[in-house]
Amino acid sequence: MRRKLTSLGKLDRKLKNIDFTLRLEINNVSVYGTGNKNQAKISNRRILQVGLENQKISVEKKDYCLSLNILGAKLTTFYQMSVVYLFFKNFLQSNKVHMNNFMLQTSDDQYKKFLSSLSSVKDVPRSNNATP
Repeated sequence: MRRKLTSLGKLDRKLKNIDFTLRLEINNVSVYGTGNKNQAKISNRRILQVGLENQKISVEKKDYCLSLNILGAKLTTFYQMSVVYLFFKNFLQSNKVHMNNFMLQTSDDQYKKFLSSLSSVKDVPRSNNATP
């Protein structure tokens, strides 16, 4: 990890004085689905089109600020790549821990323990002062 941070730090220093803007406009990129020759009504006719139309992609870098606008979603960073890398690395590690805990807490074994606890509580006799 230290090696990766060192190389990211070097890249940050090299890119610090380079500012740029890239813009890409996609007019139409599509994939068509056509009918099978054995199907008389739709043989060799377009049935389905999946693709991108009239989309703009831009990347802009000024000092340490990097802005990405891809298909209407925008992401902007304000720190060096090494700081952003550490942030995402820690974020993903904490999410992994939370997901593992969630999976353990919602496992079949935990559910069975919960049901057995419910049944044992259900069998406890009520006192005379308790209201139904």
